[in-house]
Amino acid sequence: MSNYRCGRDAEYAARHVLQDRGFFVVRSAGSKTPFDLIAWNKEDLIFLQVKRTTTLPSAKGVADLYHADPAGAREIPRPQRSHFQLWVMVPKKGWWRYEVLPGGIMEVPALVA
Repeated sequence: MSNYRCGRDAEYAARHVLQDRGFFVVRSAGSKTPFDLIAWNKEDLIFLQVKRTTTLPSAKGVADLYHADPAGAREIPRPQRSHFQLWVMVPKKGWWRYEVLPGGIMEVPALVA
């Protein structure tokens, strides 16, 4: 399976997780933008970068490996009640979610909702 298809499948899976939790989701195909998905509901707006890997490094390793600030995404103006998250899918193990903060990333155990 190509890298593109693996990434696309992970984006689709993340989209389904969000939709199942009541979010409206738009996918930015081709990743020409800093975010793969943008999801919102009545309370929250989430900008997501989605990745897929076979082994999961530490939070610092994830930040280093996936450049948790694609194209300066932290600097893009966003509404105050929005989140920038990096979701990493590990097949047969599930999702690891990280909130991207000005000083680094922090693992988040569940969806912000």
